[in-house]
Amino acid sequence: MRPTALVLGSSLGILAVGCGYPALPALGGAAGIDGGNDDGGNGDGSTSCSTTLGSLLITCSLAFDGDLMLSGALTYDTTTHVLTGATTPVTHKTVTIGGSDVEVISAHDVQLAGSTTLRAIGTRPLAIVASGRIVVASLSEIDVSRGGAGAQMSCASGASVGASDHGGGGGGGGAGFGADGGDGGNGHGNLAPGGAKGRMVAPMPAGLRGGCPGAAGGSGDSRPPDMPGVILVGELPG
Repeated sequence: MRPTALVLGSSLGILAVGCGYPALPALGGAAGIDGGNDDGGNGDGSTSCSTTLGSLLITCSLAFDGDLMLSGALTYDTTTHVLTGATTPVTHKTVTIGGSDVEVISAHDVQLAGSTTLRAIGTRPLAIVASGRIVVASLSEIDVSRGGAGAQMSCASGASVGASDHGGGGGGGGAGFGADGGDGGNGHGNLAPGGAKGRMVAPMPAGLRGGCPGAAGGSGDSRPPDMPGVILVGELPG
């Protein structure tokens, strides 16, 4: 069996890979999560094992019993394991990769119909693994932006917010992860400092993990202390 995998996680983007890597020690699944098959088989009757996701995930404990067909506007929550926007049953399991929990949806074939949007949210990154094919039709989107699945709400040595100023706030610092981010630009003729950059994460995670957030820019509507709250402009009665 040569499974393909579609991996989603904030900052990971979308990665389609095949298997064919050296065998690794089995990775355990989280207790109490349905959809798994821990009898050493693949869930579809075969007994061979494959590794994928850069030799990180062994597929022996995953079930590939049926096809997964998705259409419309959908949201999958990796924390609650719930797919909203459809009644399609989803086979899922939480596995540990490099010390991090990853939510895995598995099927024989996976297809996203045209104009389908699958929004992935929740605390865990999401991997979609097929023993056959993954087909994403035209105008379809798998969305993990804006704090999607596996996104980190904060990081050590993260970016800082830009200063607020009535003449234009400073820009927020850029996020760091594999390398340092960038400092935010100054506002109001360099009077409003930009936020500090986020630093590179060290050591780098061994498994799959979402990236760090950038910081917000400062407000441009902040009034100096001596400015009145209301200004009236008009002609005086003559």
